[in-house]
Amino acid sequence: MNALRSYFRFNLGDLVLAGIALSLLPGLFESFANDPGLGWHLKSGQLMLKEGPLFADPFLATPSPLPWVPDQWLGSLILAFFFGLGGWPLLYSLVYSVIVATFFVSVFFACKLRTQSPLLCSFGVLLAVKLSSIQLFIRPLVLSFLFLSWLCVFLFSRVKSLREGREFWTRGDMLFLPSIFAVWANIHPYFVLGIIVLGLAYLGVLADSYFLSKPRIPRLVRSRILLTVFLVTAATFLTPYGFELHRAIFGLGTSDFFTNFLSEWKPIRFADPEGQLFEIYVGVILFGYLSSQKLRSEWGFFELLTCGALLHFTLGSIRGMPIFCIFSAPLFVEALGEFLNLQWFRRFFFVRRFSQWLQPYLKYEQSSRSTFFVAGVFCFAFLVPSFITGRLPLYSGEVGPSRERFPYDAVAWLKEQARETGHPVQVLNFLDWGGFLALYGYPELKYVVDDRLTLRSEEFYREYWKTFHGSGRGEDFLRENPSDFILFSSANVLDAKLDCQLEVFDFGKGKILKTSEYNPRCFHENSVAEQ
Repeated sequence: MNALRSYFRFNLGDLVLAGIALSLLPGLFESFANDPGLGWHLKSGQLMLKEGPLFADPFLATPSPLPWVPDQWLGSLILAFFFGLGGWPLLYSLVYSVIVATFFVSVFFACKLRTQSPLLCSFGVLLAVKLSSIQLFIRPLVLSFLFLSWLCVFLFSRVKSLREGREFWTRGDMLFLPSIFAVWANIHPYFVLGIIVLGLAYLGVLADSYFLSKPRIPRLVRSRILLTVFLVTAATFLTPYGFELHRAIFGLGTSDFFTNFLSEWKPIRFADPEGQLFEIYVGVILFGYLSSQKLRSEWGFFELLTCGALLHFTLGSIRGMPIFCIFSAPLFVEALGEFLNLQWFRRFFFVRRFSQWLQPYLKYEQSSRSTFFVAGVFCFAFLVPSFITGRLPLYSGEVGPSRERFPYDAVAWLKEQARETGHPVQVLNFLDWGGFLALYGYPELKYVVDDRLTLRSEEFYREYWKTFHGSGRGEDFLRENPSDFILFSSANVLDAKLDCQLEVFDFGKGKILKTSEYNPRCFHENSVAEQ
């Protein structure tokens, strides 16, 4: 009975988390559906629900369909299912609930493994969510964050068991982890990072037992861990695409060009507000560790290897920010607690008085588990009304891809041309609009390029960039990718290079050019850069 009551014993941390969850709504939902790849995720998911697994691309304007391995096929299918069930409101609620489950449940629980104060855990979750928000959009990647948070809870709880002398790695773990990874491998390629983190965690606890005064791992347990890593890796091949899934993932990940092509793969900009907050976040962890004898004795290679490797990944690519925050949040709250207990910090009168006032409350909140109940209420309050009424609670703004960013009018005009001619229209397009064309234009429209970087060669994307954004003349690219119309953004420089195009539609955010009037010789003699 006392355990049940603990879920309804509310505390100050619940108010902090509720405030965070509500404050996320306006900024998060305004750009929630603006990811360039969301459209082809949803449309391919809809096709898979009807026809089964896809082995060839259905969207691109190519002489014959290109072989395609949808490395996020299950994630796309899940998003498409909820989209078909309740439209944009239900899809928004689903992804928002996944974010709540990731940070307000899993990450919060991982933080409580390191400190008993829900208030400190709430501040850790606050910063983790704030820093991660730059990568929180509707896409299968968000589902992958949930799996990463589960792995975080699993590893931190097992390391705690090891250091407290309890059973460290059970037979159940050998079944649980491969099951999780078998599903994860079909949702998003970040399962590869999960395997790397799992391996680093094993090396960390092994190094702790040999080089630090940490409990030694019995030989039987070491064998279990190695077998688990093997089973986890084998489980990731349980997909409709087998080895081809891994080949596509590693082909993309090992390309320096592709990893620098999209903005989310570029390094953190420390001049931006997110970069400055990231510096503070990492600074608290480092300062707390260096200034606290307790942390220096308790933290070992497990913490240093896992979080150090993820920090290195994040510094090289902003895409790693949520992953680092998920795994470092428990260390942040522990370091913050030690920082507040420093003697020089407690010299200030108001700090001592505040600490004295807080002590009775801290004892009360240690027995509280109400945060999980609050998170469940938030998820229920969004999912059920969205499904029943078709509207988002507490949000009255626009849903779906932004009309200020995506060419709704242009797609409607192009589909009208397709209906008049009786066959699909081929469009040479701005890359960021490819997914949008797939969602709202397929099957009437076939486009040339989108952000699925595994389908085309590096050379293709280099020529695309030179033609649409750079100083390249573009004759060869346009000649090798014939189309009925050219659709480009006002931010592109393509129209400044072409003299003999007939402008047929200006929709504000860009233009449509009719290529039947196109003569490859009608280029400016000088490139835009030269002018």
